[in-house]
Amino acid sequence: IGDIDQIFHNPLHPYTAALLRAVPNPLKRIEKLESIPGTVPNLITPPKGCRFHPRCPFAEERCRREVPELKEIEPGHWVACHRY
Repeated sequence: IGDIDQIFHNPLHPYTAALLRAVPNPLKRIEKLESIPGTVPNLITPPKGCRFHPRCPFAEERCRREVPELKEIEPGHWVACHRY
């Protein structure tokens, strides 16, 4: 959670950062967009713990067990991730 500058220029959550890297930039020529491995979490029966752990390269055992708390990292910039 944050304003546009915070989210787009300093994404804190690994999944948000990965999504932003997967967006094409019309000003840059690239061969291949970055992709996020795995499938989108089921919204009806999400995984236990952090909903994003199956697709997160930083996921640890704690992420599989515990839902991360929402924390304010800087004024108005919040993240729910065990890395913070």
